[in-house]
Amino acid sequence: MSTASELKSSRYHSSIRRTCEYCQKEWDSKGYTRHVTACQKKAELAARFQQSKVEVEIQDGLRHHKKRVRAQLALGSVPHNEQPQMSYDVPLNSDAVNPLDHGDLSPFEAGESAAQLGHCDWPLNNPSQFSSSSVNGDVQVLLAETQHPLDSINTHCQPSIDMLPPPISPNDQPQHPSIDNIKVEYHTSAQRPTVIFAFEDFCKERLQPDPSVLNDKPWHPFNSREDFEFAELVHEAQMSQDMINQLLKLMQKVNSGQSGLTFSTYADVRQAWEKASLFYPMFTKSTVSAEYKKVNYEFDLHHRSPWDWIVSQVQDPKLASSFHWDAQRQYKYNGTRWVRFYEQPWTGDMFWDVQSDILSTDTEGKPLGIILWADKTKLLTFGTQKGHPIVARIANLDEKVRNGIGVGGGQIVGLVPVIEDDAQEKSKKPYIDWKNAIYHNAFRVLLGQVAQHSRTGYRVRCGDSCLRTLYPFIHIISADYEEQCYFAFIRVPKGELSDLSSRHPERSEEHVQELVERKEGKGAKEDSLKLLGLRAVKNTFWPVLRTNIFKSLSFDRLHTYLLGLFLHLLRPLKTIIADLGRKAQTFVDQSLNAVPSWSRLTRFSSLTHLDFNDGISFPSILADLSYSKQFANTLNVIYDTLEDYDKTIQQFGQQLVTYREACGDNDDGKDWDSIIKVHTHLHATRDIRLKGTMIHMDTKTSERLNAPLCKAYLMQTNFKNVEGQLAHLDNLSMVICDVRGAVDAWDEYMSSQEEVMAELKKDSPSQFGHVYLGACCPPTKISTLALDCVEDEAFHDFRKKLQRCIVDLNCRSAQSGGSLQDGLDTALRSRQAIKVHADDQIIEHCYIRVDYESRVTWRKETDLLRCSPSFHGAPRHDTVIVNVGPVEMSVFCKLILPFTYKYEETVYALALVQMCKTPSGIRQPADRDLGLCRIREQPCRRSQVIPLRAVRQGALMVANPRSPGGHFVVDALDSDIFMRCIELFPDRNMAAQIQAP
Repeated sequence: MSTASELKSSRYHSSIRRTCEYCQKEWDSKGYTRHVTACQKKAELAARFQQSKVEVEIQDGLRHHKKRVRAQLALGSVPHNEQPQMSYDVPLNSDAVNPLDHGDLSPFEAGESAAQLGHCDWPLNNPSQFSSSSVNGDVQVLLAETQHPLDSINTHCQPSIDMLPPPISPNDQPQHPSIDNIKVEYHTSAQRPTVIFAFEDFCKERLQPDPSVLNDKPWHPFNSREDFEFAELVHEAQMSQDMINQLLKLMQKVNSGQSGLTFSTYADVRQAWEKASLFYPMFTKSTVSAEYKKVNYEFDLHHRSPWDWIVSQVQDPKLASSFHWDAQRQYKYNGTRWVRFYEQPWTGDMFWDVQSDILSTDTEGKPLGIILWADKTKLLTFGTQKGHPIVARIANLDEKVRNGIGVGGGQIVGLVPVIEDDAQEKSKKPYIDWKNAIYHNAFRVLLGQVAQHSRTGYRVRCGDSCLRTLYPFIHIISADYEEQCYFAFIRVPKGELSDLSSRHPERSEEHVQELVERKEGKGAKEDSLKLLGLRAVKNTFWPVLRTNIFKSLSFDRLHTYLLGLFLHLLRPLKTIIADLGRKAQTFVDQSLNAVPSWSRLTRFSSLTHLDFNDGISFPSILADLSYSKQFANTLNVIYDTLEDYDKTIQQFGQQLVTYREACGDNDDGKDWDSIIKVHTHLHATRDIRLKGTMIHMDTKTSERLNAPLCKAYLMQTNFKNVEGQLAHLDNLSMVICDVRGAVDAWDEYMSSQEEVMAELKKDSPSQFGHVYLGACCPPTKISTLALDCVEDEAFHDFRKKLQRCIVDLNCRSAQSGGSLQDGLDTALRSRQAIKVHADDQIIEHCYIRVDYESRVTWRKETDLLRCSPSFHGAPRHDTVIVNVGPVEMSVFCKLILPFTYKYEETVYALALVQMCKTPSGIRQPADRDLGLCRIREQPCRRSQVIPLRAVRQGALMVANPRSPGGHFVVDALDSDIFMRCIELFPDRNMAAQIQAP
């Protein structure tokens, strides 16, 4: 007899099970058909994606190879070993290497040939098939004679994925390159030729990971996706055990049985977390100690192995396309010469020098740069508990991945013990040396494996299945100056720090090590080192080969500008305003409150009562930034720009001297000679040449990791021995971030089916080139609009202005496709034929999204613009930069009415705008000295209708309260608008006014 439960179960489960021909899994017969259909669709989609990708790359390779062969035939010889220099991102049938299982690989694993360890270029059946007697220039013959790339790729090494776009073929590279061409010179150990790219190809988005590396169950090792998402939710919500249990009990009552959630208590959630944590480097506890006054003090250090975490990232197939293993020198052609520019860390001189040093001992070794960040933080703004996290990043990764959150992003690798200062001891030299010793002993534990592998190398199979020998080094140390003194064992210099005209020789790490280790009397050594600004303590970073601590220390934008010089200037400014009286304070607060809303701007209603140290919000109240501040924000720095920056720093030093002389004794007792953040400007250009642009060294990138740490301290600890609890919670955060990244990548891949992609490629009704319209209103007749806005002079002759715009657009379209006479004839016919009637309808739009190419990053940026009579209770009409005229001159325009208008079968995206002009004549001295960008609105009756395709980007204007119709352009929003204002207002370019010394 069957039990009731067995009879109930038999309704849903059949005894007959069948095997799926696609995934080879067994399924009940009742759900077999639906499962096979889904598997088949998934397999076909992956096959079509891979086939189309390979076919395109093959055709490109054959086309470039054909051109090279033809050119060599013309010279009478064709090399027998000619091969197209291309890499293919294709799946292999070789056994996959577990990204987290690197223990079986010896650091000296050998046995692979050079062909197996190098780049997997396009393999050929027979190299001699491309001899001069067999090549007839026919693409079909080349296709027939060439072996398919998928048939002969070396199974020991998946093709490395080159992040750069297909270059111009060597024989196609012109003798005289075009302006803005990009030249990339690889390190000699890479054995890759120098290539030239068209600017638009070089600036394309990076390649995405191959779908074949994705897991169809990315939530593993959680039992189901629902389990993972629940665990993620309760972790991010900082829920306690009791709250999780209560939530699960409630969910069980309403559960219909269709969900994949298997949790029933908090113990189940914790068990799933612990199971998942086994796949990731875990936090462990070690002890660090040092003697002070003959007493040995011990402290707990909670840390995870930085090297184990690095290897897990290197072996992750999803990150394979984001790694760069060879140093590069990049150049841009300006029309007369190649000018070098600096972008990523591997384009700097330090990466190049490190790879050259590795080449002298290991011809196949690759440098692996490590970025370290450290800073003490208060875990509660109203408490005394502090934390000291250490964050590591991998310099070889793309900036977008490296500075992001999740897989490939920064990771906390240690919580350094925080030593509370003793009031009686904190200023004594032995006490300071003891604290430094504790600090460096902690780093000695963290960097133990890194130091070892920097000398021996570490053999590892990377995410692209290539075996590489990696040599780690400390590339960048991102920290405030106080932390930098701990890293380098240097003393804060005093005196003459405001003198920016003098340069001091750089420290040599070998010389410093020799001085510290020199046998000499304790007192004499201390006196000699003190004169040099050093301390008699051995540095933990010395054992890490190819690491120069003085070159790794980096210029920090956040603490130098926003939390440094800006605060030094803001406080005296508030004092001056207060001394001017209440009327001046009211005027300043009203002016600040009148700043329009902007998508990247935090608005403040008052300056006089502002009192906080939020460096992230300070840019929003900084109305006039120095040239050097905006320069430091750039992501691509041209070599010539570095010279301009050095000149600007010299000007800043001269102006500081003038300011000090003018203030005299009334400078609130400020000693500018002791402010180190003035002097550090002299190191900025050196750091860019060594390590790339400032964004890679900015502490602001890693400061974001403090927020979840503080929140976890408040919500999930008992406020006792918090380092261990925070370490455990960070383990869970690492698991959640990694699994979430895998789930998101899988969801993105599954949603990119051919039908969806076809729809995305089509322009939607609201898309017009690089402009997208949203927030549409009901259709309105032109006659109705004229009556509603009869008192607004901007709408005077609106129908005529619209008709004139439509005629101009049709004339331009006709002139672009024929001769000049044909264009004139068409223009005459258009003026006679095109008529805009009063009953025609337009559709108003209150939201505009504009995509544009940044002049600084060379990548796509987006501006979100509004034009609404009531945006959060107030009218908002944003400003745009428009290209007008045959030479596309840039002018500022104020949006009045963005709309779409359909004439015959064509829909036009247009806007009624109020033009602005730049004042002519000699500029006011205050505008020139302060770098102000002043513009003035033209009369409303002179408004125009323009096509929205002419919009270049958005701009923020602030009304001049002392001049009706006058505005100031806020050039401090970002580096792009700053550089564009230099072009539009050339006499405000402070760097151009400096005479070379």
